[in-house]
This record gives sequence, structure tokens and C-alpha cells, in this order.
Amino acid sequence: MAQLAKSPQRALQIGCALAAAFALGGCPASVDDVRPPGDQFFYPTAMALSPDESTMFVVNANADLLYNTGSVTVVDLDALDALIAAPTGRDCDRDADRPGLWQCDESEAVAGAGDRGARIGNFANDIDVQDLGDGALRLFLTVRGDPSVTWIDYRGGQLECAGSEAIPLCDDDNRVLRFFDDPGSSLITGEPFQIYVDPDAEYAVVTHLINAAVSLIYTPRNGEPVLSDTLSGLFNASGSVQSSLGVAGRKVPGEPESLIYITSRSENRVYMAYVEDEIGPLPRLVPNQFFFLNSVTPSGNIQDSRGIAFGRDGARAYIVNRSPPALHVLDTSTTPTGQPKNEILTNVELCRDPAEVVVADTGRGERTYISCFPEGLVFVVDPELGVLDAVISVGLGPNGMAVDSQRQRLYVANYLEDTIAVVDINPDSETANEVVLKLGRPKQLGDN
Repeated sequence: MAQLAKSPQRALQIGCALAAAFALGGCPASVDDVRPPGDQFFYPTAMALSPDESTMFVVNANADLLYNTGSVTVVDLDALDALIAAPTGRDCDRDADRPGLWQCDESEAVAGAGDRGARIGNFANDIDVQDLGDGALRLFLTVRGDPSVTWIDYRGGQLECAGSEAIPLCDDDNRVLRFFDDPGSSLITGEPFQIYVDPDAEYAVVTHLINAAVSLIYTPRNGEPVLSDTLSGLFNASGSVQSSLGVAGRKVPGEPESLIYITSRSENRVYMAYVEDEIGPLPRLVPNQFFFLNSVTPSGNIQDSRGIAFGRDGARAYIVNRSPPALHVLDTSTTPTGQPKNEILTNVELCRDPAEVVVADTGRGERTYISCFPEGLVFVVDPELGVLDAVISVGLGPNGMAVDSQRQRLYVANYLEDTIAVVDINPDSETANEVVLKLGRPKQLGDN
């Protein structure tokens, strides 16, 4: 049976890992054999940039359980700049199908010698960043295998959790697991999926693939994060499916607080809530209202909304839907009542099974970028005109994305081939909307 294997060495590691798991012997497997490498990607699901856009944090899900943990890899974006400018003489090769495209080993741009990352639980899905001030950051990751929201501090170019060893393993001390951090309280809802960290306030909101719930995490800059509230049963079930998926904060200049928008794969409702910090010792989630995406088809019979993102001033929301596959562009400007309009302006047909959406101002207006997991594409949409602007072939299984506004680049995590595609999104460039480099060695088809 054919399967993806990154290299003969990786195929040997797979065999040894399986032998170790079933105590079959015959392979010199050890703890080091199943410890994840610090300078390689393995099922990258998401990434986030530091506020100064000097560093990228890549989440590795370890989906095939080849290693004993997942991980976060730290990429030096200045080193990536140098690699794009001069790949010759480095650990790089030309793509066999696209000779103008270079593929380079991750180690060429990973910070340090790959020893600045951290190990986390398996099946991590999303990441967001909190600025702690004085150059320090805090990463928040949704980890489905624990389940938990794992947090890691980043100081002096190093991820810190649970000890001082290179590539430390983040244990329960760095996992948000229970309400108020009380050992006797209930556990966090299972299947944490997407996360939104408010860049100004001290909180994060997490969606869950079960129970249609969202969780609120209090994130004090001078203390440890704690689970402070959960709203459950926000959406009706479709068959046996009941879940919340996408989450984003609508931040409008001059307005005192963000409205949190939450999407669902089980119905066409979009839920809204806000965070209140004056009704108890810890902040709470307060329901606001909801609306339906009911102008997409004559019957309004749609569901499975995925990613959501807002434009820079909060006056536009962009929601990716799978049934039917479309990008919904919403007017979310504030009405005289103080509530957003939430009116659909246009719908743009998308690829099959779109996943995530991010927004960038390219200098010619905002553009939305949507990852198309089955087709290996990124769709670029001009939301003002409501038209498809470009289609970019990026690799196998694109999922998470991140925008680098300084360099005018889009980074795309190719989950199925262990690479990050670097896309030029400068509209005045000769390589506009093209992949200019792949960081990571794509897996190759082979027999096991």
C-alpha cells in the first residue's frame, strides 16, 4: 500500500517507532529515535508571526504519531530572506516540475540549531500570540490530543516551558486544563480547535469541535493563564455533528471592546459574544446576539462555515463556507444602535472544501487568501469587486496561513507534504501571486 514517506531515513524511523510501540524488537529504537527533530516540519498545521515579524512559529501536529510528541519550530525570517535571495550553495534543490522554484531544507532557516523550539501534545491545530512587553511573547496553542490549550513563553530567542533543556516538553504546568486552575473543577471541553487572542485585552477565546462550545481563557501578562468561562450549546446539531469552528475578534478603532464572532459547521448561524471583566473575579463570556447566513441560497440551506477574518478596521468580515463552497463578504460596520450590520455584500464561489482565510492589504486594497486543502491551491479574492483575483498552486494539503506585511509575503502550511510555501503577494512584483520558495523537503510517494 502506497503512503507518504519523507525519505528512506524517515521510513526506517516509522518502522522502528512501530516496532517500539508494539515491543516487537528488531530495531535499535530508543527515546531519541522517537523524539521529534527540532529543525524539521512534520504535519505543519498552523503558524504565527511575532509582532515585529522577525520570527515565525510553526506548529507540527505529529499526525502519524511517528514521534512521541508534537512540536513548535522557530523560524528566523531574516534567515529565510537570505535563503530566498541566494539559495545556491545551500541545502536546496530545484523543483523537478517547476525548475524556477527552489526547495530548501528547513534547517537553513530554523533559528539556532533547531534547539529553540518546544515539544507539545499531539494533534495541535492552531496558534496565536500575545505580546507580554519588553520583547517577550506568549504563544497559545490548541492541542486536541491532551486536550488542552498549551502556552509557551518566548524570551531571548528561546521558547520556555517546563525546564531548561533544549526543546523542552511542555507538561501540565503549561497547559490550561481546568476552570480557575482548580484541581477539583471540570476539565476544559474536548477538541479545542481555533483560538483568537485579543492583542490588547488579556483574554483568548477557543472553539471546540464538540458540544458547540467556546471557552474563555484569562491571560494576564504578569501571571499564568487560567480557564475562566465556557458557553455551551451555541449551535444546533446537524446529524450527530455539533461544533464551533472559526473564531475572530471584530476590533473597531474608537470602540471600547471587541465583539467575538464564532462560526459552526452544523448550521448557518454566526454567534456573537463579548468579554465582561466586571462581573466577577475573572472575566466572563457574555452572549450578544446571532445572525444567519441566510441570503446565500434561495432556501438559506447552508452550513459548515469554517475560517473567519476581519478587515483592518472591523467594517468587513470574511467567512469561508463549505456548503456551498463560497467566501461570504459581510458589512460589519456599526449601526446607530451600536450593533454591527452583519449584512452579506457578496458571495464568491470557491474551491471544494476550503479551509482557512486570512486578509492582507497589498497596497491595492484588501485581498483575502483562502486555503483549498484537497486541490493544493490558495484562492485570492478581491472582496471589493467580489471576484477571484488569482489561483496559486502551493503544495499538498494547504491549511494554516500567515501574512507577513513587511515583506508582502504569505506563508502557507502544506500539511500533507511537510513544507511551508512562501508566496509573493506584492502586486508590483514580477513574481506576484507565485510561490518563491518552499521551506522543507516535500514528502515523496513510496511503499512501506
